[in-house]
Amino acid sequence: MVADRTAPGFTLVELLVAVAVSVIALGLIVQLAGPAAAAFQALPEALDAQQRLRAASSLLATEIAGAGAGPSLAWGAGASLTWPGILPCRWTGGPLSGVAGGCAQSDAITVLSVAQQAPQAIVPAAIDDLGAAIPLARASACELAVAACRMTRGSRALVIDGSGAWDVLVVTDVAADGTAIGHAQARLSHPYSASVLSLEYVGDAAVPVVLIGASAEDRRTTYGPLPPPVGVGDPRRAWPPGENCMFAMAGTQQASRLAPLVDDGTGTATLPFSMLTDGPWCPDPGSPNRYDADLLRIRRVRVTLRVHAQATSVRGSSAALFSLPGQASDAVRMVPDLVVRFDVAPRNLAR
Repeated sequence: MVADRTAPGFTLVELLVAVAVSVIALGLIVQLAGPAAAAFQALPEALDAQQRLRAASSLLATEIAGAGAGPSLAWGAGASLTWPGILPCRWTGGPLSGVAGGCAQSDAITVLSVAQQAPQAIVPAAIDDLGAAIPLARASACELAVAACRMTRGSRALVIDGSGAWDVLVVTDVAADGTAIGHAQARLSHPYSASVLSLEYVGDAAVPVVLIGASAEDRRTTYGPLPPPVGVGDPRRAWPPGENCMFAMAGTQQASRLAPLVDDGTGTATLPFSMLTDGPWCPDPGSPNRYDADLLRIRRVRVTLRVHAQATSVRGSSAALFSLPGQASDAVRMVPDLVVRFDVAPRNLAR
């Protein structure tokens, strides 16, 4: 009996060949789809890292550029900076003196400034009772009796008088007419006269100088608080006559207490952190809120910012590429750390 070869169907050999071709094709598809799947996993992490780096860089640049913005009333409208617009550390309030009397970190910064629309007022009388409410004079530009012109409970207030003394207070209550504020701080750091994340710091290489104008009363400094005239003392400060935290008497002349630095060709020099915590101290060494006078020579802040992907599955083990090692072994899946470096010149600290 002879088999009918025209009957429909497949032979076993044909079936094996078809299966083999299908397996090869499926393997090629899987191999081609693998990198695409890895890319889909890494792409969101890369975009997230870029967005976080952009947002952090923008915020740092904006805040540092506004450092040292002072009051626009009375002497503050044209005075040089007499309080630290930049603190090279994380400061949350309270005395800065600490154990060694200062602070300096390479991965933290605190910016102090007066907001453009913030209420401002002149202190009409000397503040000698350090725990009492602070009196405020009525401001001609905005009547303090108007609620919109007053400081509000819970807001922070900066108190300065041009001598180098300063305090940041939390307002606890405001008088009905706006002419006095209570504060949460037990005591001010000093009496006041009746006037109103790697970081490097680049400062003025030259030391401050007292400049005398056409008259003896026409005096100013190139930067920092102005000392009293030669032979005149300030009973509120622990300095001899004619001296303050920035200047000492050298014979009959007022000379800077600060050390000159090697000029980098632009009039500035990098400030080592040791220089920011060794004095001389403003407003004086005994103040609980004292700060290093070299902070007043800061002109630029050099920022190095590094951002890494959040998922460990896209971070590799190389210390050169990843600050926090991850689990990724396939280069296609890796999202290297992003690093940006930039300088910011605070507009209120330039001279």
